[in-house]
Amino acid sequence: KVKRLFKHFKRKQKKAKEDLSVINTDSFDKRRFKQIYDMSKSLQQMEQYEEIPLFKELLGDIWASLYKMNPKIKEEITNTELLPNKAIIEKVLNNELYQEYHEMTQLDDLLSAVGTVTFGKKTAEWLDEMKYNNQQLQNLLVQINQLSEQIDEQQNKNDFGYNGNNESEGGNQNGNNDDGLQKQMNDLMTQLAKELKKSMNNSQNSFNHVIANALQEAKEATSNLEKLFGDIGGKLAGNESGILKKLPLRNKLELAETLSNNRKMKEIAEWAGKFTNIAKTKQKLIKENTVGVGGIELGDSFEKLLPTEVMLYANEVTRNEFFRKHSERMLMQYKPRSKEKLGKGSIVLCLDQSGSMTDIETQSKGFALAIMAIARKQKRNFAYIPFAKQIGEVKTFPKGKIKPNELVQLAQEFLHGGTNFHKPLQKAIEIIKKDRFKDADIIFITDGEDSVHPNFLKEFHEVKKEKEFNVLSLVLGEGNTRTVKEFSDKVIKAKQLNNEKTYEIFEI
Repeated sequence: KVKRLFKHFKRKQKKAKEDLSVINTDSFDKRRFKQIYDMSKSLQQMEQYEEIPLFKELLGDIWASLYKMNPKIKEEITNTELLPNKAIIEKVLNNELYQEYHEMTQLDDLLSAVGTVTFGKKTAEWLDEMKYNNQQLQNLLVQINQLSEQIDEQQNKNDFGYNGNNESEGGNQNGNNDDGLQKQMNDLMTQLAKELKKSMNNSQNSFNHVIANALQEAKEATSNLEKLFGDIGGKLAGNESGILKKLPLRNKLELAETLSNNRKMKEIAEWAGKFTNIAKTKQKLIKENTVGVGGIELGDSFEKLLPTEVMLYANEVTRNEFFRKHSERMLMQYKPRSKEKLGKGSIVLCLDQSGSMTDIETQSKGFALAIMAIARKQKRNFAYIPFAKQIGEVKTFPKGKIKPNELVQLAQEFLHGGTNFHKPLQKAIEIIKKDRFKDADIIFITDGEDSVHPNFLKEFHEVKKEKEFNVLSLVLGEGNTRTVKEFSDKVIKAKQLNNEKTYEIFEI
């Protein structure tokens, strides 16, 4: 029995070492795909797809076709079971959209991995659809699965079903059975490959649509990942923002897969991308100290002159008047933007998550991520206080940096219920009293109304005066500003979050 077990183990080892790729992969490619596979839950789940044998090997070839610089089909495929995989990979490699996408994915771990996940998923869905629309294909798949079970059953008999007295005779008989079953399998796989080629070229259910949809989904997942971690200062060299480059591949792949499967995360990413671009523009304007914003003043600065004063100089008759005004510093010039009361220290964001905010949940979280992007770019500490009747889980992010698991948690949490202003403001004070946030200002966003006890307001203003922080509040919809004005230095009123007025928040 031990001898038979050893022989069984050796056969399994040999099968595992067999080259089951139809692409010109090498040992590095195989090791790298195994690492990617071990990181990806989506790929591991797809291995359980049993419509065609060697589906995991097909995933490996899809990955190689995306990652390798010059992927090619092997000239000779001796294993007939690989013919269906070859038919699919040939179709992929000859597709124009794939060739365009491959320019981005080659030697890029993340894009290749995400592309493999979407390709594998769409291919499995397409095979399921074909199975129900193509009777011949369905019959072949049923026969292949039944025959595969017979081969496994025969293999078990060969390994464990005979004793030493009839092992030799049984071995010959079983060997013949093995050859017969394997020949049947080879014939069926050859037929399957031919039928797949016919189905892939069918105009109504063209496999080209599968490739196009898979590529589009992969692009969206990686684009949304970039939007979630977008930098106000723009991208660094390469395809990813600074903070995204620093994330381990396992984390990036996990987030990309979540973005592919989670509608809410997709929407948050879209809003985060939009608001971050707006924030980038606002911060750029501040940095450049745009003229004209602060009005007009008198002085002698040539760079800030009004056009009317330039005309004085251009006209010979009035040029002496220009020089007189310059010597007396009486030329009219643009006044630079005055400094806002809100500083460039840490940021504490109190975000309303009461029931009335449900319709703009993803929008408000995208808005919060844009504010966090400002903090990250400027290395400012950031605190996040979600509130409704109670406060949710409070998070602090040193220098605005957020970890993948924290991002997913932020996206998933929503409190619902009523509105309470006291609790988030009290928590904000506690945070500001800490050394790391001693230079913080508060951003308070709500669409609700609430009253705040006079005793707390008195305490709040005392701490506010002592710690020298300011409060910028944004009131959305029909919310009343009366209470908010009692604790805020500045109040912005807007009908909706996606509004030019609300973008003033990004000037903090």
